[in-house]
Amino acid sequence: MKVRYILNHILNIFIGIFALVLLTSYMPHVNKFPNSCDSNSNFFFQISGSVNKQLNAKMCFETSVKKTNRGVVFSILRLDLENTLENKFVLFISKENTSNLIEEGVYEITKEMSKSINQIDGVFGYLNIEKSDELPFYAENGKIIIEETNNDVIKGYLNMSLENFSGDMISVSGNFIANSLN
Repeated sequence: MKVRYILNHILNIFIGIFALVLLTSYMPHVNKFPNSCDSNSNFFFQISGSVNKQLNAKMCFETSVKKTNRGVVFSILRLDLENTLENKFVLFISKENTSNLIEEGVYEITKEMSKSINQIDGVFGYLNIEKSDELPFYAENGKIIIEETNNDVIKGYLNMSLENFSGDMISVSGNFIANSLN
């Protein structure tokens, strides 16, 4: 009788935890950048290829310095759209052996993805157009030019080709102004 009571109690706890996990997994996603970018941050990109579209929204950036298990230091710049409900466009610029923030310059797309995004020396990016039937596109070649940077704003230009796993290609190019989240 006591064993049955304990098993029933354990089953009720398990069902409660399962219901909690199930309910919270369907909660609406909160925007990662609520009111974080001012009106000066924006970009205008032209997309052509298997998808033809213009992207125009606010863009934000974060900077960080990471150290690998082997003691190698990487400076990382992450550029991200503020509103990701329709499109997810993320770019990572990573520079090896520097604890300084990413500076003005030309940064090429890297092909080496055998390591973590935080451990590459170059650019990695992806674009997911939410309201299309396309798979996400990943940066294949091209570059990002950082023309101006300070703690608050980064201005630049990008021109790159992206490909999805079906082999469809798109080109993305345009200017951007991103404000800091740091």
